[in-house]
Amino acid sequence: VTVGVLFLGTLFIAPLVQAIPAVATAPALVLVGAMMMGALAEVSWHEPGEAIPAFLTAIMIPLSYSIANGLAFGIVAHAVLKLVRGQARP
Repeated sequence: VTVGVLFLGTLFIAPLVQAIPAVATAPALVLVGAMMMGALAEVSWHEPGEAIPAFLTAIMIPLSYSIANGLAFGIVAHAVLKLVRGQARP
């Protein structure tokens, strides 16, 4: 019931959010990119199971212009690598 009421509330807010141009979201992408650079320094680049998803996530965020899509791409890549390498947990 709570989620339904919140979704109903977004019907009125959605036009306001859609009025924000895509250019206005660019600073958020730059900020996330700067914060990711610090985290990328701690990645174990010698371990492919960790390095490949981290690299793909870092590359796909700016290429897709979406933080969510870039993160989703990295999470899926991580799961696929675990399955291919036989390291998946039941």
